[in-house]
Amino acid sequence: MKRHLYQGEAPDDELGAVVHGPALLGRATGVAVGIRCVFGYPGGLAFTVVLCATGVHGEAAARQHGYHAPPGPVPLPPRLSELTIEAEVNGIPGPVGTGSGQSYWRDERFWSESHCFVDVLPTDGRLVLMARWVQVGLPRSRTELTLNGLDGLAGNVIALR
Repeated sequence: MKRHLYQGEAPDDELGAVVHGPALLGRATGVAVGIRCVFGYPGGLAFTVVLCATGVHGEAAARQHGYHAPPGPVPLPPRLSELTIEAEVNGIPGPVGTGSGQSYWRDERFWSESHCFVDVLPTDGRLVLMARWVQVGLPRSRTELTLNGLDGLAGNVIALR
């Protein structure tokens, strides 16, 4: 089966057009993951993935992410594992590379935010996202999003230049 590494970043001189609002990608006891919004660009789709884990799941996420115990602001390398995001666009699955982001661990709560980019626009208007982090109790989930406004997308993107 053909696979693709979805990677890249949103153009820094353009504001994308909103093509889908916030969505929950997966939830299990003590852990949930979702996206804030999907922004469309002529060259692909940008979205921010947010994960929140609490209690023992938060502690597991912090340890897997490289934070020391007890909670503190100094991460220790290396990360043992991390949240995995995969996409399927136009019937082709593959991992999504994550760009810049941030995380914290305090009060038995782990929170992270990662910026992602899918460098292909779907011809059928569908974006399938799969999330998993089994080491902290989040099994693989699959969410199919129907995107709006892909026709005429270039005309809806605002240039900052």
